[in-house]
Amino acid sequence: MLELLPLAFVRPGEALTRARAILAVDPDPYDASIAHQVIGLVLRDFGDVSSGIRELRTALRLARLVDSQERQADVLAALGVALTKAGRTKPGLAALDEAVSIAAGTMTGRVLHRRGGALRIVGQHREALEDLRRAAAILHAAGDTIWEARALTAAGLAELAINVTGRADADFAAAESLFAATSQELDRSYARHNRGLVAFRSGDLPLALAHLDEAGRRYRSLAVLEPDLSVDRCAVLLAADLPADALREADAAISDIERSHGQPTIAAELQLTAAGAALACADPRTALARAEADPLRIRVRAAAARCRRAAGIRPRASAIRPASRRARVASPEPSASRLDAACSAWCSNPADASPLA
Repeated sequence: MLELLPLAFVRPGEALTRARAILAVDPDPYDASIAHQVIGLVLRDFGDVSSGIRELRTALRLARLVDSQERQADVLAALGVALTKAGRTKPGLAALDEAVSIAAGTMTGRVLHRRGGALRIVGQHREALEDLRRAAAILHAAGDTIWEARALTAAGLAELAINVTGRADADFAAAESLFAATSQELDRSYARHNRGLVAFRSGDLPLALAHLDEAGRRYRSLAVLEPDLSVDRCAVLLAADLPADALREADAAISDIERSHGQPTIAAELQLTAAGAALACADPRTALARAEADPLRIRVRAAAARCRRAAGIRPRASAIRPASRRARVASPEPSASRLDAACSAWCSNPADASPLA
């Protein structure tokens, strides 16, 4: 049964099917706890966090029935992460603290890894690093290679957040090697992707593109669509003053998302990126088309109106649609504000309008 837990991160659809099949035959509380935890993990990370929390609470109740502290610690840690992701920081961290207090041996390292990840989510990066360093040491001593690599990955993300780029790259590189040794190819791809972000933060644009291109090659070999890679490549291309390449990248990624019915929020972010890249190419008509493609917010629609004026196109009543009919971008302000500023600059003096980076 325990082998079902890692499957939730590798093949979540299969894990979900198998967990539900187990519950259908009235298992004992221990096996039922694992099955509900697997369902909770998949929902937490790939679907509905609220439903995931309910499944994890059921898993915890069943774990307490069998009086297994290791089982309880594992579920408490998963629940704590889910609560934190749902914005319920206080109960989330409390669950993680309880998990740490009852864990022993290798499970202590796994729980510390998850508490460190939760602390990173809420911006407590230095506290996160304390947990993640302890976790990596415990897991290394126990020979738990996959979880050690996960702890190093989380540490790298926390270090990147506080701009400790050298250490972050070293941790991502170490994690990449460990994942390669355990055939965790998707996690290995994520590690290389993260190294691209470190290089970008450090200002080494050629190295950033090289890392991101290699990550893209690996994603394709695994038949994984990772639209965040295109978002990151566009940012690097714009910083390298290659707006035409960024526009092509964004358009290709948008097409991939539409074909696969992927996340509309990422598609909307890429539409804004494409609009900015088009303006940087001194092509306000293309910028208008991209900005109007998914007008999620008033500021974005205002930017589209400025692009329309720059392109010499009269407004159309049908161009303004209710925002409630569209998905909302989680944090569109930076892209929208840069687009808005660039449109204003173009309208006032096209020759002096600076590229968006």
